[in-house]
Amino acid sequence: MRFLIIILLFSKVVSQDIGQKMIDNGDYESALNYYKYLLNEENLSKDDIIYNLATIYSSIDSLKKAEEFF
Repeated sequence: MRFLIIILLFSKVVSQDIGQKMIDNGDYESALNYYKYLLNEENLSKDDIIYNLATIYSSIDSLKKAEEFF
């Protein structure tokens, strides 16, 4: 059981890190697609993913879309 918890936590950290690297590289479209994909993953916290989506949309001046997620 402990191993499963460690794997789930690692998975969450790595998945968020991949999306952040896309953002850092200015690849907002890929980051948006990636975070939208992560919304369907059962073992991840949706709060962080939704916040990241909203932040990306606000960064690319899509304020209406950002409001949907905030």
